[in-house]
Amino acid sequence: MRRTAPWGAWSAWRYLALAVAVALLVNGLIFVFDLRGSGQAQRNRADFPLLPAPWVIGSVWTVLLAVMALVQSQLVRRTQQASVLWLVPLLFLNCLLYPAYTGGFTSELRGLIGNLFTLALSAYVAGRIQATWPPGALLLGLVVAWSGFATFATFRV
Repeated sequence: MRRTAPWGAWSAWRYLALAVAVALLVNGLIFVFDLRGSGQAQRNRADFPLLPAPWVIGSVWTVLLAVMALVQSQLVRRTQQASVLWLVPLLFLNCLLYPAYTGGFTSELRGLIGNLFTLALSAYVAGRIQATWPPGALLLGLVVAWSGFATFATFRV
C-alpha cells in the first residue's frame, strides 16, 4: 500500500486555488500598504525602462505561483522522497517573502541579491525535480526565466 504525504490527498485544483489566493493576498497587501512607496513605481519605470507595469509583475508572479502549485501537486503524486517534496514549497515561500526580505522593494542591493537567490534556487529546484517529473522542471524554467529577466531589467552598471 502506498503511503501518501499529508498534503497528498489534495487535488491539483486545490493547490492552484490556494496558490492563487495567497498570491492575490500578497499582491493586495503590497497595494494596500503601498510597499513600493509613493511614486516608487513611476521612478522604477524611469530608472528601469525594461520593467513592466507593477500590475503586470504581480500578474506574472500570480501565474508563476500557480505553476509552482501545479508542479507540487504532480510531485506529490509521483514520489515519496522528502528530499524532493520540500523543494517547491521552499521556492514558493521564497517568492512570497521577496517583498519582505528586499525591504519592501526599496533596496536595490537587496533586490539584486533576492533576484539572484531566486534565480539560483529556482534553477536548482528545476534540476532536482527533473528525474521525478521532467515537465515540472520545464515549467519551473519559467521562474528561472522571469527571475533572470528581472535581474537583467533592474541591474545597473
